[in-house]
Amino acid sequence: MTMQEFTALIPNDKVVLVDFSAVWCPPCKKMEPVLEQLQKEQGSKFTFVKIDGGEQTSICKELNVEGFPTFIIYKQGKQVWKKSGIVEISEFVKEIQ
Repeated sequence: MTMQEFTALIPNDKVVLVDFSAVWCPPCKKMEPVLEQLQKEQGSKFTFVKIDGGEQTSICKELNVEGFPTFIIYKQGKQVWKKSGIVEISEFVKEIQ
């Protein structure tokens, strides 16, 4: 995936939550049920994009993603929030608003 392809996944008119994770990452697996719950409860408010950071290393490098999982929220095409590690569902809900 190129940076241009990644950028195309982030429409200017939507809130986008990007999950940079890897299949071999235990904290990423721990976050899966949290993200599923978030999508179930708040799915109409945002678009969810999952990036395999283990494979998409150039995008991770360009966006300074240094660990997994890392979550980035975009609003109007601009990055407004970024956090690595375990994130509580309440924090996602607050940031998506």
